[in-house]
Amino acid sequence: MSKSGRETANVAELLNQWFRQIEQDEMEDSHKIRSRVKKMLDAAEDDADAKRYYALLDRHHQDRLHGKKGAGEAHPLLTYYFHLHRGLHAFNLNAYEEALTCFRQAEQYLDFVKDEVEKAEFYYKFSGLNYHMCLTDLSLDMARKALAIFEPRKDYEMRTAACYVIIALNYINLKKFSQAEDLFALAWASAVYNGDAVAQGMICHNLGLLYKKKQEPATSIKWLLESMKYVEPVPSTYYLLAEAAFNLCQKGNARNWIENGMALSQSTGNAEYWHRFKILKARLDNEPPEKLEPILKEGLAFFEQEGLWLSIKDDVRYLIDLYEKMGQEKKAEAYRQLERRAIEKLKVTGMTNL
Repeated sequence: MSKSGRETANVAELLNQWFRQIEQDEMEDSHKIRSRVKKMLDAAEDDADAKRYYALLDRHHQDRLHGKKGAGEAHPLLTYYFHLHRGLHAFNLNAYEEALTCFRQAEQYLDFVKDEVEKAEFYYKFSGLNYHMCLTDLSLDMARKALAIFEPRKDYEMRTAACYVIIALNYINLKKFSQAEDLFALAWASAVYNGDAVAQGMICHNLGLLYKKKQEPATSIKWLLESMKYVEPVPSTYYLLAEAAFNLCQKGNARNWIENGMALSQSTGNAEYWHRFKILKARLDNEPPEKLEPILKEGLAFFEQEGLWLSIKDDVRYLIDLYEKMGQEKKAEAYRQLERRAIEKLKVTGMTNL
């Protein structure tokens, strides 16, 4: 998790803790959290959702404190923010299944959100979660809903560009590479025009992903290194670099990027990429079966728990091959079943080009 991600997670957790304490009439503790949240939000440059949630909570807090009529029930909009921020918090902690449940609960209260731009923000964030879980059809649907609101508004050019990026990422999963590149080009033009270095770095990173999927590892590395001129690398940057170097038999580079990625995953609490790096390192080190097997099983268990079916599809084959080499056909077949289940899950979500 990035620094901004950790800050978002901390604010989300505190806001929801405040909500619970108001509901339980723990007003002394509620007042203490109110002060902490206010300081954090005063220091935040741009967290509109959290600030709107804070304003509603503050009103609810004051109503409860002064015994105002009707103060016993939270407004449905507060319930929307409660579930939304639980979802954002879970997403930042790599608890993807929990995040998905929370976003779906928030969606049930979306009619109480009257601001169309705020609705677009929900669609955009939900699209990102669905993309991460390879729920391709849902991600595209949400991204297009967000785009329909952002695109006509001149003040939201970078949010429009961000929607292009999410749609492009889904197109990569569908192997629609030329359409994805066209959308990245549109997003790049907006990023350059607006002087948004973070967006430029993100687009370069995603071009690295695109060329990884096209099985062009050298070009993938070029774009990933380019992204680091604009933004600090995240665990997925190091993973894509290490994987590309591994495929090019550049063992020294692969090892260096794995070590950097593992250190970053550990320091930011990114459990997903911690497992990915452990599996890649075991493959790079050509670990014997007795060491490789528990690493693969641990990673697959985490991926299954969090609904990361694409990671399962990509990594379960190594375990199947391992058991086949060991002559353990029964175990190999059990993991072939998991592979088939992962493929079926992905096809249901819209990923048909597997």
